[in-house]
Amino acid sequence: MEGVGKGTRYELAQKARAMLSHRSNETNMSKSRKKKPIMAVTAARSEKAFKKREHRRERADLRAAMATGREPKEPKEFGNPALGDKDGKQYAPDYPKASRK
Repeated sequence: MEGVGKGTRYELAQKARAMLSHRSNETNMSKSRKKKPIMAVTAARSEKAFKKREHRRERADLRAAMATGREPKEPKEFGNPALGDKDGKQYAPDYPKASRK
């Protein structure tokens, strides 16, 4: 490397970082944007509580089915995503915040 002399590994690493930091100031990166303005239709941060609730219902149904001797319900009958806290996404071409990453 040009401009780097002898020294400890730590000193060499510091000099290399200093040289690279000067280079990064010369170039400007463009802002990153999503290709499609699709956004979530929710104010919920997570579906964790919904998933816990639905898995608990599924296990309760399985226990009841085993106790009575009937067939348990299909796993797909529990945890319908449309009924969850996050209920889907929408296409919003006129909303500028939808294009942010």
